[in-house]
Amino acid sequence: MRVKALILRMLGYKTIEELSAEMDARGQARVFTSKDFDRHKRLTLALLPRGIHFPKTGEIWEALHDVKVGCRIYYAAPYTGWEEVVLPAGERIVAGKWIGEKDIRGTFCPARYKELEQILIPQETRASPKYDGYGLDIDTLELDRSFWLVGQTNITSPWEADKSESVEEADKRQSKNTSPPAGANQPQGE
Repeated sequence: MRVKALILRMLGYKTIEELSAEMDARGQARVFTSKDFDRHKRLTLALLPRGIHFPKTGEIWEALHDVKVGCRIYYAAPYTGWEEVVLPAGERIVAGKWIGEKDIRGTFCPARYKELEQILIPQETRASPKYDGYGLDIDTLELDRSFWLVGQTNITSPWEADKSESVEEADKRQSKNTSPPAGANQPQGE
């Protein structure tokens, strides 16, 4: 364990998953404070391996195998849905413009947004008059383990793509690699 993580553990820092398990064991409702989320983020960052690559806006990543990811479902209403979906191997995603410098998770837009929408989002959800799209939530460690960086684009969402080229067109134009480098799945990091 890294020294910073060890110090944070000694100070009582826990991840949200650890806090959830404790609350469940005590039969308590899961209620978290902003302090809990801040401590979760600080500890999670300290637990990440050295040299991990933090995604940057517009980076294009490709799934090395089928990957379980979070899927945010947006509505033209004051709420957002969420469910777990499986992103098929070989699919490419683009890091959204809301990615912070060292976020522990981020929202990504599939390069084949419309095609995957038909697969990932249930028909009854897409048919809702309030349905307003989707995005994929992926934590940084899962991104590092299950995707490889293949390129960069200026298009970071399907709504931007409507104004110029599609994310898929930008992906094809900007991607320089067509297969993962032998023996490696990630650039060596920052």
